[in-house]
Amino acid sequence: MSENIKLSIILFISLLATFSCSADSEKYEAEEQREAETQQRVASRDKECNILVIGNSLARDAFCYVPLFIEEICPNHSVNIDIMYVGGNPLSTHWNYINDQSALFTWDTYDTKTGKWESSPYILAEDIVTSHHWDIIIFQEGSVRARIYETTQPYVSRIINCIKSLQPDAIFAYLIIPSRPDGSGFMKDTTSDNEWEMNATTARQLYDEGIISHIIPCGTAIQNARHSPLDNYGDFGHLTYDGRHLQEGIPCVIDAYTATEALMKILNINSTIANSHLRITQKWIWAINVLGRHGSVIEGSDYDYALAKQCALLAIDNPYTLQQL
Repeated sequence: MSENIKLSIILFISLLATFSCSADSEKYEAEEQREAETQQRVASRDKECNILVIGNSLARDAFCYVPLFIEEICPNHSVNIDIMYVGGNPLSTHWNYINDQSALFTWDTYDTKTGKWESSPYILAEDIVTSHHWDIIIFQEGSVRARIYETTQPYVSRIINCIKSLQPDAIFAYLIIPSRPDGSGFMKDTTSDNEWEMNATTARQLYDEGIISHIIPCGTAIQNARHSPLDNYGDFGHLTYDGRHLQEGIPCVIDAYTATEALMKILNINSTIANSHLRITQKWIWAINVLGRHGSVIEGSDYDYALAKQCALLAIDNPYTLQQL
């Protein structure tokens, strides 16, 4: 290092010390903070990622909390999440609407500027797919169809082939949905564990055949939690509000932890949900305008949050195997 550079550094440090002791120190600190915030926004733009989820209300359950967890534990990464939504419908219906160019999709978007979810009805699939460069596109099948590979395929491949012409660089992933709980009127022909196993088998076959390249094992994390003390939560029980949808709070946190951890691995982001300290409250749910809310928020204890993290992390490591907690 040259003497001139050393001298410049010494002079700069001296100036900083002078500023900190001056009457203008408060103004200087404010300017320094603004500069740091500007640099952080620039860094975020450099690492921006756009994610599109194609599914129904179960996609909302899994992803509505995810933007805030990512903002908390990955502040230098901007991850934008949108949902291409048709309530209660399987991917075969999504394909029909895409193929027929029917403007019947609802477009859910998390606005990072306002910190709120927004929803726009009656949108063409092509308008959603061409609105951004999508880095990751995630498929979520309906509750009944997800159990059987033959009713999920060939629709995943058809939608992928259609999207690839518009988004050739996109990564495709598949969401394992939660099985319906034992005792639910929505499921009378099998058990919750058996339905989870069928859902996971469909996902594994899609992955093994190279149709999708990543698994988001939310359903596995939920089923892990059903073999833990967390199973007692939910107005219906087994983490659900109505025997189908996860209740707000801890149940949806398990979903969101799993989706967040999976996305960070796909994006090679060096962080983990283990670092999260965010707690979900009813006020928080209203503030970000969570879409399709199910019941009042189950806030839970620190122990519950620790168990939720364990359920999610075990599912990430073992997406096709249940764990007894």
